[in-house]
Amino acid sequence: MTNNEAEDEVVIAGLKLALKYGARRLVLHCDSPLVVNQVTGTFKIKEQRLQKYQSEIHKLLPEFDECRLDQIPRAQNVEADGLAKKERSHKIRKKPKSSEYRRPGTVS
Repeated sequence: MTNNEAEDEVVIAGLKLALKYGARRLVLHCDSPLVVNQVTGTFKIKEQRLQKYQSEIHKLLPEFDECRLDQIPRAQNVEADGLAKKERSHKIRKKPKSSEYRRPGTVS
């Protein structure tokens, strides 16, 4: 997974979480000029993998009455960077063998 993919996944997760909690107006802070410019349509996306993320983002945005994406300096986004790194490392970890996997909330 690339940094851009991780950033897009965090945006998607944030949008879904905001919807889950009933947010109607949203301000997203992002320290990646690339992500901000891709979401706003300033930059064209050539890679098909990244287009999938943007498609998902653009399906979620109309669910809000208002949604703004602000680019902020990386130094002001330390907490979000930590969450993005945690999410990325979680996805990189090896999945358990099917015999080791139990659905959350089930008892063996």
